[in-house]
Amino acid sequence: MNHANDARGPSWSARRLARIIPRRARWHLLALLGVVVAIGPALLADRSLGQPGDEPRPERDVTLFGLRADPGKDRIDPMLSPYAAPLRKLVPDHGLTLLDAASQRLSSNQSVSCDLGDGQTLKAVLLEPVGPDGKVHLRVQLLDDSRTRPVFVTDVRTPPDQLVFLDKSLEGSDALLLIGVGAR
Repeated sequence: MNHANDARGPSWSARRLARIIPRRARWHLLALLGVVVAIGPALLADRSLGQPGDEPRPERDVTLFGLRADPGKDRIDPMLSPYAAPLRKLVPDHGLTLLDAASQRLSSNQSVSCDLGDGQTLKAVLLEPVGPDGKVHLRVQLLDDSRTRPVFVTDVRTPPDQLVFLDKSLEGSDALLLIGVGAR
């Protein structure tokens, strides 16, 4: 027995539904409901939507640069002029040339690189964005295309927003490679 067509007419819920949703829109509503039922579980399972308990991936802006410091020279690269005073204190009586600089937002185990020329590359890997001591843990490497192993590798632990300088003697020269690295 169909209650909608009996002597009393359509049920109260059918009349109310007919007032809210016109007849032609009912099919659209049913189709939309079917789509939601079909893809809803997939949306809820998608980890990129941020499930409760997800921790954000800590990231840092890592800056890396290489400078050539030539003893007995006075010239400072014009790109370095805003930093001339502190650099002169760091390496007095040296001329300074910016070889390359790079800055990139990194997550754990990602890296940023600088091309120093002559087949040499500086690389900084973000090992730990925030260590238990509150410091950023970075690994700095000097790579050379002609060698299978890095020329220079060191780990750096530094507070955020603090630049660290490392120096390395350049082979076949009395010049220094001055490496700057930091994260914020």
